[in-house]
Amino acid sequence: MKGAEAIIIEEDGKIIKRRIEKPYRDKKFDEWIRKKRTKREAKIIKKLSNIVNVPKIIEVKDFDIVMEKIKAKPLKEVNVKDENFWKNLGFLISKIHENQIIHGDLTTKNILVDKNNIYFIDFGLSFFSSKVEDKAMDLIVLKDILTLEKREDKFNLILEGYKIKDKEKILKRIEEIERRGRYKRKKS
Repeated sequence: MKGAEAIIIEEDGKIIKRRIEKPYRDKKFDEWIRKKRTKREAKIIKKLSNIVNVPKIIEVKDFDIVMEKIKAKPLKEVNVKDENFWKNLGFLISKIHENQIIHGDLTTKNILVDKNNIYFIDFGLSFFSSKVEDKAMDLIVLKDILTLEKREDKFNLILEGYKIKDKEKILKRIEEIERRGRYKRKKS
C-alpha cells in the first residue's frame, strides 16, 4: 500500500512503514527530513503506547518503522451502534490531546476496531502541540469524515466522551473554524 509519505509492507506478521524518497527534493535534505519524520512518528507512538492502543514498535531504522500487525478492521468498515463505543472513542482522543499530541489525520481509516478494542494507527502527520486550534482541527477532520460516511450523529457521542480541561475552548474553536471561508458548509 502506498501513501503520500510512505509505503506499507506486510512481512512475517509485521508491518513496515517505509518513508519514500521524494525525487523533487535535494537528496541530502530528503534524507534528513525522512529520518526526522520517522523518528518523530516513532517517538509519538512510543509515548502513546502507555496511554491508548497503538501498534507496538519492534524496530526503528533510518526511514522504516517496523511494528506489530494489528488484527482489526478500520472503523470505516465497521458499523458500530453501541453509543458507549463512540463515547469511549472520544475519551481516548482526549487522552491523546491531553498529552499534547495531535494525530494530524484522525480518520476512520486510522482508527482500528476489534470487538470493543480501539487502536490508533498512522501517526505520520502527527506532532506535539498544546494549541486549542490544533486539537480542534484534529476533531474537525474526524467530524468531516463521519459526515461523509453519513454517521455525523456519532460525532456528538464522541464529544460527550471527550473529557479534557480545555474542552469548551476547543468546541468554541471548532465553531470558529467551521465559520471560516474554506470550511464553511452549505446549509441544506
